[in-house]
This record gives sequence, C-alpha cells and structure tokens, in this order.
Amino acid sequence: MSVAVTSLGLVSCISHDVISSCAAERASLTRRTPLAATVPGDEGEEVPVVGAPIAGFTDGFLQSAAWLRMAPRCIEDLITYGKLPGKEDAAFWQGTTIAWLLPEIGEDARFGWPENDIPMLLDESLGKPFLAITGLPLKGPVTYFRFGAAGLHRAIAHAYTALTKIPRVLLLATESLVDGPSLSWLAGEERLKDGEHPTGMCPGEAAVALLLEEPRAARARAATSAVQILASTSVASPAPLDPVEPSADRFKQAPDWGRNLGQAIRDVLMASGTPLPFRGDFVLDLNGESWKAMIWGTAQTQLVDVVDFPSCPVRLPAVSFGDVGAASSLVGVCVAARAFARRYALGQRAVICSMSDCGEVSAVVVGAPG
Repeated sequence: MSVAVTSLGLVSCISHDVISSCAAERASLTRRTPLAATVPGDEGEEVPVVGAPIAGFTDGFLQSAAWLRMAPRCIEDLITYGKLPGKEDAAFWQGTTIAWLLPEIGEDARFGWPENDIPMLLDESLGKPFLAITGLPLKGPVTYFRFGAAGLHRAIAHAYTALTKIPRVLLLATESLVDGPSLSWLAGEERLKDGEHPTGMCPGEAAVALLLEEPRAARARAATSAVQILASTSVASPAPLDPVEPSADRFKQAPDWGRNLGQAIRDVLMASGTPLPFRGDFVLDLNGESWKAMIWGTAQTQLVDVVDFPSCPVRLPAVSFGDVGAASSLVGVCVAARAFARRYALGQRAVICSMSDCGEVSAVVVGAPG
C-alpha cells in the first residue's frame, strides 16, 4: 500500500526549515567551516577538518545531546509546514506514534555504548527529554531504528503495521558527525576529506521529520500530501564488516553491495508499478567516498534494462548538507517532495537510495501527490 507524507520538517547547516534548506540544495549552495577538531596528517602534523555543522545551534553538544538539540526545532518546522495543530490538541497527537532513525549505535569506537544498556540510554537521553521539551502528548513508546543511512525501509515497514492501529506515524531522524568522537572515529577509518586526501566525506548534521498517514485518513482530515511513499526495500550485507580493517573491507565488499542495491532498485520499481524504463530523479547519499561510488557504479550495470539513465537526473544532497548519515534518507524524501512541489522534478516518481556504513543498502520509490 502507499503511504501519504502529509508534512515535512528539516534542520540543516543551510537553514532551519525544509523549504529554505531544499531551495538551497536545489541551488547547490554550501556552508562549510573548519571544525574545532583536527586529525593527524600523513606526516604526523595536525590537519584541519572542514565540515558542515549547524553553526551557532549545536555548538558544544555531543551525540545524543546534539540530536536532542536539533529534534524539537525540526518538529516546529513540521508543524508549520503541514499546518498541524499545536500541542494543545491532545487528540491529534495521542493518535501519533514516533519512530526515530539513528546511527548504528553500538560498542564501537564512535559510541562505546554497552549493547544491553542502549534501549534504556536512548529512552533516558532522547525519548523522555524530547517529549518533555516539545510538550507533545505523543503515543508511546518511541521505537528506535539503529541502522544508519539505510534505516528508512525498516521504519516504513514499521509504519505500515502501525497505521492499521493508529492514525499517524511520525518519522524522525537525527545525526551529527561533527563532534570530537565522531571525527576521531572517521579519521581512524580514513574516511575524511582534507588537504591530503582528495576523496572522502565532509561531515555534517541534520534533523528531519516526516508525518505519515494512510491516504484515506489524510483525506478525511483534509490534509495535503507532500509526497507518497509507494514502495521500499533493503538488503543487508552478505558478510559482516571486518572490525580490524573496515575501510579496506568496504572496498572489497562494494561490488556485492552494489549488486544488492541494483536488485533493490529493480524490486521497488516493480513493486510500485512504475512504468519502465524508469525516467525520473535519483536521490543518492553519495558523499565523496570511493566505496559508495563503487556501489552506485555497480548498481547501474545491473539496471540498464529497466532504467533510462541518460534521462535520470541525479541529486546529491551531501553536496550542500555534508554527510548526514542516518538522516540522509529522510533528507532525500524532503528533497524529492520539494522537487515535486516546485515542478522541477523530471517525472512523477523518484528513487531514493541509501548505503549504510555496514553495507546495508535500501531503495525507496516516492511519487508526486495526486
């Protein structure tokens, strides 16, 4: 079944609202700044890292604190964009549950959170403070998806089930890659672009929110759909990532991951009933890292019979926003929705592709409201 996205919210390094952020992305505007942290260069000297932080907004906030800083402002934008009722309308918000997309949190160099304690830590550091700050009487509990960039499909599958029991699902995604621990982790895996490494990512941060409703329920309350989610899927990596040499292993496994992405795109095009060959926008989370480019290149070789690539514009939000990790797939939905609204999308459908650090890939087909 299709799902209507009836409101959008976005906080990015460019702007604190979805309309301005997506307009800036359309114009390929950037806002880069040297970060406070440095990383060791090839000859032992300290090299500055350029990133895409939300300057003056998340300064000094770390990991879950940064996510919690961005999320309420994102919800304000969601309420404004969709002309939604405020927190005083308890009936509306009690008919809404929340699914929160997050990075791949675990006992790793970036987070170091004990696996058994993660659910409790998320509730104490995110869920409960978020509800207290926003004052929204959302129906609990919060469901967390710790799958990084490719987590959207799992959240959509959750929403399909939830919408049979409750009118609305609020998808929220938060990510910040500009804090000290994240930069040290990225530098340790040689993933940052700097003066000595011409390929690599520009770390960024963002919060994104989508309000999902069953189409008939949305029409019943005279809600306007921003975009429709028509089909989604994800494919896990056939082998776990080598924890000792993760960068080298990403290159090694990239062709397999690319074939998985190609199959995922083929599957969602078929499942959504999209006319073939597909002609429309691709929104990708390519970020300057070579292994992601290899995935996309391999995927294209699997799709020449179902995609007319010369007629398919490719949108790369990371050019404007930096790499926003777990938030990138929802950013892609916002970018596609605004392209439909402003009538600069090539067709009436777009494909959003995501590639997580662990090798899981996902594809989502969205359609213009109609």
